[in-house]
Amino acid sequence: MNPFLTELINYLAPAAGATLLCAAIACAAYLYQAALQKLPANVRVQVQGLAETVVQAVEQHYQFLVPGPAVKKQEALNMLTSICASLDIPLDTIHASAVIEAAVYAINHASPVRSAPPAIVHTQGFPRFVPPSTPMPPAAKPDQP
Repeated sequence: MNPFLTELINYLAPAAGATLLCAAIACAAYLYQAALQKLPANVRVQVQGLAETVVQAVEQHYQFLVPGPAVKKQEALNMLTSICASLDIPLDTIHASAVIEAAVYAINHASPVRSAPPAIVHTQGFPRFVPPSTPMPPAAKPDQP
């Protein structure tokens, strides 16, 4: 064999071996994550997250219209089914209906969002008071004798 070719192979073999090893590890990690996402417990979490998003989208879409709960539920069911089909997530209609109902219940019984307390912002080395976006109720004054 040609001595130059032998020297070139000996020079490139460690780099090629390391590259192939890294590629094999990356493929194994990808396949592991793909298999992990197909487990029933993980699919349930994914479907719940998608259902919450779908219900919020349908509620926002019908914010000023009043079509009735059956129409909104059917649209949410259709949207959730199409999203799950595009992501290759198995979904049956009974499970989808239950998850949508749970998301609607969670939205209807969620506590209202409170505004953030006032903040102190440092501008040019001096602290500056930033009032909250909504007025806070006045503090109660203690009784004076």
